[in-house]
Amino acid sequence: MKYFFVFCLFSVFHGAVQGSVERNLFHSTLRTLFSKDLFTAPNEHQEALEKSIALGRTLYELSDDQTATQGVRSASESRLYILLLMADQQWGKAQELVVSALERDGFDFEMANLLAYTHEGMRQDWNQKPFIPDHDLAKLFFAAGNSSRIADVLGLEDKFYYRMHNPPICCKGQSRWLAGFRIYYTLGVSAISRVLAYHEWMKEIGAYAIPQFAVLASTAKGDAFGLPPPMEPQTSDGHMNSARALSAKFAHDDVVILRGVLPAYVASVARDYYADTFGRCYADPPAPAAPTGVKCLQHPEVTEDMFPISPDGFVHSISSERLGFFLNQYLKPVVEAAAGKQLKVSYSYFVQYRGLPDNPGLLPHVDMIDNEYTMTIAIDWTPESRGAVPIYVQRRREAHTFERGHNVPPPAPDEPVEEVLLSRGDGMLFRGRSHPHFRSPMIVGQSCSNLLVHFVDKDFPLDLTREEHNRKVCCAWPPTPESGFEDCPCMDPQLAEQKQNAKLADSATKQESTRTTTYRR
Repeated sequence: MKYFFVFCLFSVFHGAVQGSVERNLFHSTLRTLFSKDLFTAPNEHQEALEKSIALGRTLYELSDDQTATQGVRSASESRLYILLLMADQQWGKAQELVVSALERDGFDFEMANLLAYTHEGMRQDWNQKPFIPDHDLAKLFFAAGNSSRIADVLGLEDKFYYRMHNPPICCKGQSRWLAGFRIYYTLGVSAISRVLAYHEWMKEIGAYAIPQFAVLASTAKGDAFGLPPPMEPQTSDGHMNSARALSAKFAHDDVVILRGVLPAYVASVARDYYADTFGRCYADPPAPAAPTGVKCLQHPEVTEDMFPISPDGFVHSISSERLGFFLNQYLKPVVEAAAGKQLKVSYSYFVQYRGLPDNPGLLPHVDMIDNEYTMTIAIDWTPESRGAVPIYVQRRREAHTFERGHNVPPPAPDEPVEEVLLSRGDGMLFRGRSHPHFRSPMIVGQSCSNLLVHFVDKDFPLDLTREEHNRKVCCAWPPTPESGFEDCPCMDPQLAEQKQNAKLADSATKQESTRTTTYRR
């Protein structure tokens, strides 16, 4: 009996030591993985990913040994291992582990989200279909819908499946909404898996409860790879202090710069995804010849109508493609902290500017009605020696016209204009409907790409078209708070007549009230 007790004690001790060693190795390899640039060092990244998966598997199997090592693996480490499998497109194995976890705990909302992603990743032929078949859609709704309440609080809810089949009235049949939803190959969900793995690791090492807020912490200086150090207890209040300062600055200036809003690893994931999907660009013809244009090698399944070109040939763009739609939601907590209010996701917009001869640049303009808050994030530029491409923002505020976004006259020579340079992963949050902004013409043979994520106030009616919304606001009398209580022009003749009659009646009432007051005096 005594020997049996000693044996059991030794087994527990040995298992704990082995588990501790494996965990340390796992986390060391993860730090290496998340320090690799997926775009510039894909082979090194893949090697680190495979090593992380192998160590994660060992840790997972150790924790499943019921005799001695229960508790070796944390719930977060379980999700990390599954997300690494998904990043490597091992969808079947990942789904098997997710289903097993949900059988043990049906209320594991984060695992339910992962189940939806594995369903998505296993649909290899989605690009061939305009919509998901009903039986697969039911699985996605069940998996994604079960976690909606909890996930939304965490800022991780991904309503892609719902929005794809139930777009707002504003966007039914419109390319700005549906084009991006027609790209279903696994590049998008693999990129999302990498972002979520980084997000999970940041939580596991104790850096941030909500890693999106890393950009707000003035104490997080970051190491050589841009990975923020763990938060010290005495600096935990730095989040709130930074958020208050950021909100105050944004309220005053309507513009704030968020350096590293996409951390270095996440920025490399986005750069790699957009290059693989919408084109790795280079000067045409290549050096040493003088370039006469730009060529971008797009994914063969990206058709011209998915990634349309502007009439001048300068701009290629797509709305709410898979990764952009995810990042639009992922960054909402940060934008809300800056805006100091609750917001609603509008849509994302990936844009690629190409340096063709006589390109006009991005002309001075103000934004659309559903672009009340916009963050533009630098994704890439070519050639590498080009460096960050500036965007210019005018300080003066334009009165809201409640029309579609439109061009405005260029700034006067003496008018204050801010030049903003964004490195990859940096973001500028601004009120694009209030401040004209523009870019200079691109140098021939060069290019740059950016992701814009748009937000509106929480009460904004996204179920209306832009024209319907303008009509509702500008044809109302008296003026609404949404119009800043200004009398904007109503473009609907019938409603304009009704509005004019209401104004006359209101004026007559005020005149009668004035006469009555004068008579009494």
